[in-house]
This record gives sequence, C-alpha cells and structure tokens, in this order.
Amino acid sequence: MYKTYNATNDELEKIKKSIIVQHDLNDTTLVVVLAIDKKPANNFKKAIASHGGMPLGGHVYDTIMESIIVKCVDYLSLGYVNFSLRMKLKNILNWQQYIPIPDVLLLEKLSPQQLRDLELFKQSFKDKKFKFIQFKGCY
Repeated sequence: MYKTYNATNDELEKIKKSIIVQHDLNDTTLVVVLAIDKKPANNFKKAIASHGGMPLGGHVYDTIMESIIVKCVDYLSLGYVNFSLRMKLKNILNWQQYIPIPDVLLLEKLSPQQLRDLELFKQSFKDKKFKFIQFKGCY
C-alpha cells in the first residue's frame, strides 16, 4: 500500500520551475469527443479505434481491436488538429511525454468545420456532459 504525500508549497514551486512544455505545430493530434450521461447506468461500453496511435490518458486499451474502451452515450471523431504538446523536465536527459491539449486551447485549434461538427454533436445531446480524448501517433 502506498502512502500519499502532499508536497509543500516550496516543493511545488521547484517542480513547476523544472517543467518545460513545448508545442509542436508540425505534429498532429487526433481528437474525439464523448457525450456522457450523468447517470452511469445510461452509458455503454464503446470501442474507439486508436488508428495505431497512443491515447493520452489512462484508458483501457484493447490490443486486438486497437481500440480504447470507454463508457459513454455516444462519441464523435473530430479528426486531427495540427498541434501537440510535449512535457520535458530540465536536466533529465531524453525524457519527454506527450500530454493532452487542455480543452481551452484545444477549442482554439479546431477548424471551423470541426467546431460546427462539435456544436451539432452537443445539440444532439443537450443534457449530457462532454469530454475529449486525444491520440498521438495515428496513421
């Protein structure tokens, strides 16, 4: 069993100063939006194809189907955005990790057509909440 540890404010500041976030305008990220019902019983297991990419998040991955498994009412692939984020740590050789694009920034990176598709999807599920899933390295 692991014990939790709450970092001190001083430690948190040191951690924040060591993190480097870089964007790559020459790289793409696949974006999928989920419609999720507030009542868990109304959501169903759905397999979302990863297209050979890596999901950015802690999702259940089915290696045979090359899909992640999520519970939702429905989902929509919005396609690719020409943007990605990588996190690095100062003075740590060769370590980097792709990280999800925050929703606020992701919405800015969607094309006009992707924004229209997202709005139509949201109108179809007015009483649902919406979450994004992102994939890196898709073909």
